[in-house]
Amino acid sequence: MQSTPHNSPPPALKVAERRRDKRTPAAFGFWYQAGADAERRSAWMLNTSVGGAAFLTAAETAPAVEDLLLLTEMHTNDDLVREHAGGLPRAARVLRIEAGEGLTRRIAVRFETAAEAGLTSTQTRIEPRTLPQSLVPPIPPAFAATGRIWTARNA
Repeated sequence: MQSTPHNSPPPALKVAERRRDKRTPAAFGFWYQAGADAERRSAWMLNTSVGGAAFLTAAETAPAVEDLLLLTEMHTNDDLVREHAGGLPRAARVLRIEAGEGLTRRIAVRFETAAEAGLTSTQTRIEPRTLPQSLVPPIPPAFAATGRIWTARNA
């Protein structure tokens, strides 16, 4: 019987590495569109390399192989989410979709420059998006106006 090292999968489960550059684990949300006029969809980045990435998205809205995706970073005020991560390229081409029976699909993409993707200058400019704001200012609770600290004892 053939033995395998403690932390490596059996030889039958090994998958050939397709990327030339080292994969860096990533964990952040972002938006993608399969074309400039398509609906924006959310995705979760799994890992990146210099030339590509792998991410998860909903199975029912997954892009097709060879689709050109326009990528946009999802705004967050949490500095740790994108710590040590470079900027997200503007365009990527879908190389592979790992089919499964779950609710998500793992998508492999190759990053493309604006010229490779055939993007115009208006498509490469990322418009700032604003977060929805409440139209009515929040009303502070009554105890805030009195200066008293609310506790269960003085309720």
